[in-house]
Amino acid sequence: VRVALRVPPGAGVPAGNAVRLVAGYRVKGTGEPRVATHEARVPLSLFAERIAPVKRAAHKVTLDTNRAPPLLASLFFDADPQDGSAPSAAAANVVSFAYGDGSDVTVIVSKNAGRYRLQSSSFGAMWLVLDELCRRLRRYYAAEEAGAGADENGAEPFAVSFAEALPLQDFFAAVDAHHAARAARNGALATLSDRARQFRAVQKRLLVRFKDKNPQSLEHLDAVLAGAYGAVTSEAAEAEAREAALRAAHGELAAATRVVQRLIALKFALSDAEVSILEAYLSADEALGGNDVPECGWEELTEAATTALLKTKLAKGGDRGAAGGGMGSGQPLAPLQDTTKLKKHIAVVCERLARGARLAG
Repeated sequence: VRVALRVPPGAGVPAGNAVRLVAGYRVKGTGEPRVATHEARVPLSLFAERIAPVKRAAHKVTLDTNRAPPLLASLFFDADPQDGSAPSAAAANVVSFAYGDGSDVTVIVSKNAGRYRLQSSSFGAMWLVLDELCRRLRRYYAAEEAGAGADENGAEPFAVSFAEALPLQDFFAAVDAHHAARAARNGALATLSDRARQFRAVQKRLLVRFKDKNPQSLEHLDAVLAGAYGAVTSEAAEAEAREAALRAAHGELAAATRVVQRLIALKFALSDAEVSILEAYLSADEALGGNDVPECGWEELTEAATTALLKTKLAKGGDRGAAGGGMGSGQPLAPLQDTTKLKKHIAVVCERLARGARLAG
């Protein structure tokens, strides 16, 4: 079965790079139904095209490794430049990628040390190339170590680390933008509901006039109805625009969340189990807005989740038996009027990880 994957023209940074394949079948002879699932990684080239090196950058992060760096041109050998030309020797240590919406990401490797700088015009745009770079480096050095023999000369295993301060302010900017987009969408829906209620009230008054055995003058109710209808259609268009802006904010927040997840994992050397826990509490999937309603969205869920995390797995003094926030209490989460408490809780989570707290074990 051939499966074709397509990305719409002009699409920006994807929220994920994995596709889950599900196949249903019946066992021959017995007819019993079975389901097989498999998760595959989508190639980077489906989302981004390699372009000429870009110098401008609004956001930068630097990764450190304990190995001499390979040429980026060989590391990203399957990503050819968009114009089909071969990369020059001068550009062997620089690669740039562009998404359909125009955002770009550049990777620059130091010639004297295993240090890689990622820079981009958009904070969230870095996550996919960051993830791909780490994965390719691990695969490259795993193959090199396997060819040279395990533990040759007592060399330590390959590792990627992040020594800089976490760019939480860039992440919090995406959080604030998402919260503002939600508030604007919710306000537009509330206004639309009010205009629709006024429109129905005028309709009812007109119906009463038409059903009256001795009908009276409309007294300009027809003009009022036309005005109310115009207000409804105008607010409906505004609500649709706010909804579209919120969908864009969903994607930007999800991408920014994935950047922070990966940098936290690198900075504090989290295990695979700890990364899974972090991704559950600081969820990029929830940021996509699949469960978003006016009363509760990513902000409320994440604020409750981080509160629970700080009272359980990251509790001070090792006291992990305390109940956490509103999680599991059966009570609805109160809408957040601002993101101050949420951002404080995320910062405290990072502080406790920096002090040596672990998410598992």
